[in-house]
Amino acid sequence: MQASGRPFIPAVLGLLCAVTLTVVGPAARAQTQHGAAPDDQEVILPPRRPGEAEATSEADETETLFPSSPESDRFLRIATGPVRGGYYGVGGVVCDLMNADLARHRIECLVRPTTGSGENISHVLNGTAEMGLVQSDWQSFAVRASEQETGSSLNFDRLRSVAALYPLAFQVLVSDAFGATELSQLQGARVGLAPEGSSQRQLADVVLAQTGVRLSDLDVEVHPSDTDMIRALCAGDLDAVLLVGPAPLQPIDVAISRCDAQLLSVAPEVRENLVGDRAALAHLILDQDTYSDQRRPVETIGFVVTLVASSTLDDRMVAEVARHLIEGVELYSASHPVLASVDGTAFFTDGLTAPVHNGVARYLDTLAADFQANSEEQDGGDTLVEENGAETN
Repeated sequence: MQASGRPFIPAVLGLLCAVTLTVVGPAARAQTQHGAAPDDQEVILPPRRPGEAEATSEADETETLFPSSPESDRFLRIATGPVRGGYYGVGGVVCDLMNADLARHRIECLVRPTTGSGENISHVLNGTAEMGLVQSDWQSFAVRASEQETGSSLNFDRLRSVAALYPLAFQVLVSDAFGATELSQLQGARVGLAPEGSSQRQLADVVLAQTGVRLSDLDVEVHPSDTDMIRALCAGDLDAVLLVGPAPLQPIDVAISRCDAQLLSVAPEVRENLVGDRAALAHLILDQDTYSDQRRPVETIGFVVTLVASSTLDDRMVAEVARHLIEGVELYSASHPVLASVDGTAFFTDGLTAPVHNGVARYLDTLAADFQANSEEQDGGDTLVEENGAETN
């Protein structure tokens, strides 16, 4: 997929019906400009900077729909992941987009390091962070928890989707020496898998079962990290590696370039069955240029890293985040290779099992109305030209 900016806005019209139904119905960047939010960060009004002009824009649709007020100016704390992890870096990219426009919206974005998805959901629902990065399967677990008694003090009913930030692809790396060209040919292979209980392992087990490959047919080796598995593949100790992660993943690039390995696609019927049954999964395509020596495009499935908030978070703040993702999609996708395939049209569709936050839906409504008005104005101008042309003839 190619990144796109404002030209994608016509596609918003096609998304509105799906978004409306969802609302009413059930690694890291080397340098960023964001800061880390202390655990005891108070919600206060950021001081006005010397010489900073008052933000005014008569044509600014979000200022009209979500008028600024001292009560709503505050910090946006995004719960991410470990400081050296990808979640922290991507959270920083979102904050960079927001903070570049701080003088106008007066919402300062801060990145909060955490242990990951589970903790982030707790922070969002407890109010100790305004938003959090959550893997789509965790989002799905939380949505299901809202429908049953869990004994948890968290109100999962309040969880809302803000955006789909980037995909985590299911990637099957096979040694050329083994000779498999599709997943169903892995019987008897020495296969590296993630530890049991991990989301990587759960997805690998489900894909293998759907493909007709039983674990008893494989010589399974469990490795604690993707790098360890790929190192074993390059050493000739494994025939295949099944993992879930962002693409491109540097160890996979090395294996393809130097270890005579290639990626396999997931069969179409398997993709359809799994994505159709599990809203947390998405169809993914790894273009041929994803890895330097990749021979062909790879069709697969995967999870999505999503941004979530509580339904109690005010619409203006959420709308500003949606706005900056849409308008800054070119900067966003250029900030790191794993974001390069992000297309603005997928921000509000893939992997979102929780209802979409009302602030997102309202902002998309303003975009659609603006696009519709511009189209009607353009159509009126074309009609006038035709009429004038007829008169002169």
